[in-house]
Amino acid sequence: MISKSMKINSNNQLVLRIEKFKLIIFFLLFFLEKPLIAGIKDMTIAKWQPLNNEYYIDTNDFTISSDQLKFWVKNKEYKKRKLILDCRHLISRESFNNKFSPWVPILKDTPEYEIVNQLCFLTKVEGFTQERSFRQTDWVKRIIFINSKKEKDKLEKEKSNRVKQEEENKLKFKKMKFLFE
Repeated sequence: MISKSMKINSNNQLVLRIEKFKLIIFFLLFFLEKPLIAGIKDMTIAKWQPLNNEYYIDTNDFTISSDQLKFWVKNKEYKKRKLILDCRHLISRESFNNKFSPWVPILKDTPEYEIVNQLCFLTKVEGFTQERSFRQTDWVKRIIFINSKKEKDKLEKEKSNRVKQEEENKLKFKKMKFLFE
């Protein structure tokens, strides 16, 4: 009787070990599978992001001033050109090879309108607010992220310059104090 129960107990332990082994193999395969998939994982890192099927915007190289947005844009079959958007007056112009188009109004249902609608809040011109993040497209999120990074770097550089200037002023003051003593 004792040997029979020991046999059942050892069989149960064997079954439990096999089940644990299966679970470990399953989890290893599940978690190790993802890095094995080749290719670009996320296209939001791309420099050129599509606004629509034909129109692209450079999300790395842009300038935002107090009332203007300046972006490089391109269509599928054309070279890149500079797009200048005036958020205060809702007008735009393009520049190609140092030649400028005239200022024209920004019309609804155009790529320019989409850019102004999504990004003019960055210029601090009154009347523009940031879209909720779940409504923002990838190119908008990327531009906002890169702009905040640029602003942070600019503030750090200004702070560093101020500290250097203060140190130089202290040294000058000490030299002047020494001269008058």
